[in-house]
Amino acid sequence: MSKKIRLIQYLAKTGEFEEREDAAHSIMHSHITVDGKTVTNPNYEIKESSAVSLNGRQVSRLRNIYLALNKPSGIFCQKSRDRKAKTIFSFIRKKRLPLLGKEINSLFSVGRLDKDTTGLLILTNDGKLNELMMKPENKVEKTYIATLDKEISEDSLLLLKKGIIIPIEDFEGKESEYRTKECSAERIGNKEVKITILEGKKRQVRLMLSAVGCAVVSLKRVSVGKLSLEKIGIEKEGDIKEITEEQAYSACLITMENNLLEKG
Repeated sequence: MSKKIRLIQYLAKTGEFEEREDAAHSIMHSHITVDGKTVTNPNYEIKESSAVSLNGRQVSRLRNIYLALNKPSGIFCQKSRDRKAKTIFSFIRKKRLPLLGKEINSLFSVGRLDKDTTGLLILTNDGKLNELMMKPENKVEKTYIATLDKEISEDSLLLLKKGIIIPIEDFEGKESEYRTKECSAERIGNKEVKITILEGKKRQVRLMLSAVGCAVVSLKRVSVGKLSLEKIGIEKEGDIKEITEEQAYSACLITMENNLLEKG
């Protein structure tokens, strides 16, 4: 039995559109046919073997691509219609990687780092990897090194480890309080701390440190699961490398192993 996929997901992986909104617009304006039939619902489910055409030209999904980027400071993870906006996508286009324009169009970031945070970011067009890494119940480990404005106390580290209340916003901008889960936190330098969290609220590490009275001077993500900047060999800001599927999925291995131990 052929597996089904939403039409909008299929088109996103063809690389024909820079943004999903463009793909949705083409669907709703009758530019897309599936097996010869015009479809105007972006969420219409099709077979993976279906023949999909854009304005009469058949289009196909691209190969799975996995990139590891040591994200520099000052660039955004979101796609933007503003050609002058500094995003990870405009950044990698300038890198002249051996990728087709369509292949770059198909990419999205697995999670985000805020504008001023540097470090490991995975880009892919593999929805399965994204789903696995972003599900809160999978508890994928993410490790950060923060440089602070002052030395952090042992009492503050203990508070961070046990969980601390931080302000968070929903998609509509409504603010509420949230208690973070238990985490690992240790001092590694005079004003440096290494924190490993199993969740990923917006600006979480910065908010956690602010809650104990420390301002973050710089923040870098050094690893996700078993995937790290050092292991990949992209320790310099701006370094980028295409990695294998096995390497990409190793970002989830710690979680899988821990779950097996808990069940065993």
